[in-house]
Amino acid sequence: MACLVKDSKKRSPYWICAYTAPDGRRLKKSTKQTDRQKAWQVCLSFVEAETAVATKSATEQQLRRVIDLALRRVGETPIADATVRQTLDTWLREERGALAPTSLTLYRQAATLFINFLGPRADKSIRQITKRDAVAFRDWLSQERSPSTVNKIKAHLAGAFQSAREEGILEQNVFSLTANLKVAPIERDTFTSEQVVRLIEAAESNDWKGLIILGYTSAARLMDAANMKWSNIDLENGLLEFKVKKTGKRALLALHPDFIEWLNTQTPPDNPDAFLFRSLAGEKGPGKFGLSNQFLKIMAKAQIVGRKVLSAASGRKTSTLSFHALRHYLPFRTMSCTSTLA
Repeated sequence: MACLVKDSKKRSPYWICAYTAPDGRRLKKSTKQTDRQKAWQVCLSFVEAETAVATKSATEQQLRRVIDLALRRVGETPIADATVRQTLDTWLREERGALAPTSLTLYRQAATLFINFLGPRADKSIRQITKRDAVAFRDWLSQERSPSTVNKIKAHLAGAFQSAREEGILEQNVFSLTANLKVAPIERDTFTSEQVVRLIEAAESNDWKGLIILGYTSAARLMDAANMKWSNIDLENGLLEFKVKKTGKRALLALHPDFIEWLNTQTPPDNPDAFLFRSLAGEKGPGKFGLSNQFLKIMAKAQIVGRKVLSAASGRKTSTLSFHALRHYLPFRTMSCTSTLA
């Protein structure tokens, strides 16, 4: 039998639910309600939940239903029970106005990967996701991705789960509780001047020839170099200025004589915002047909093979030579590649 009582010492304004638990104990719990009718609804939910637990028929879904019904009866908002997909969609919408388009793309990719990994469970309650799921997802990613990439994806999802936790949807952030993969540093090799000449000779398009020279003489990353515009070039003063995509910082460099020579073989367009390498600009970096793979084919044609280093963390072999290796250079070294520009 349940009833409502008040604190005899008037220490609390709330009604107290007094009831007998299934094991015979007499319990008292505050309803956190000052209205007697609302307090009675909360009291009944206490009794119903205790009974469900005692009969071992309680499930998380059943107990949440009991609580939600009680909240509705007293005019309160039910506890949110969003699915994984809904939670991630909400997170992406909230971040849309606060992030750069490139960052939002990375967040969206992380969300899509996790939804694909979960399969049908993506449409179940996000409360069902455990640390074991986060670890399994991390290990699943590591089969085809480097440890540093896996850690970045995990960090993006940790942001989504932290947002849900701050809203009261989750009690803990399982991705923050999951350890990162160990990133074993790989010692990269560098291209010799002779190898760079062979790369330029092996490149079939004039755009690729110019891109290789620019990468070797400016230390610009692949995507920055491929999307360089004529407006980044100040031929009169021999300068190259561009925004580094990875850091957001401005870079101001002296143009290398070899790249100036390549530029002099080109016809400047009327539009200064035209791309230097029109056939390569806008292309993706990774992927089967991406610029990175195109460069590897040029390496193969030039008969240049990098060492294969096994990553202990991911178990994958990584080449020590790629377009990125062009960035390790000595300022204003001479390639003696003028014959390749004709």
